[in-house]
Amino acid sequence: GPMDRYQRKIGCFIQIPNLGRGQLKYVGPVDTKAGMFAGVDLLANIGKNDGSFMGKKYFQTEYPQSGLFIQLQKVASLIEKASISQTSRRTTMEPLSIPKNR
Repeated sequence: GPMDRYQRKIGCFIQIPNLGRGQLKYVGPVDTKAGMFAGVDLLANIGKNDGSFMGKKYFQTEYPQSGLFIQLQKVASLIEKASISQTSRRTTMEPLSIPKNR
């Protein structure tokens, strides 16, 4: 469905106005709230929660207060512009260390 393109962007980083960089960790509904939401980890204790809302865990945050739920339409254009390749470019430049002896 239409949500798939956002789901595929989970893990990407978006630059949120007035907040800074955040990592997209969840896209979808949130209990008791109307509409769709993006769950973002701000990677610093400047958010509102730990990825939980009303006792339900939606995503894992790096810090106890680095999670934030934002109405999807407010960040939809940011998510669409974000590219997954940007976040993984670091790791593709150096060979992944895969143990040879299993």
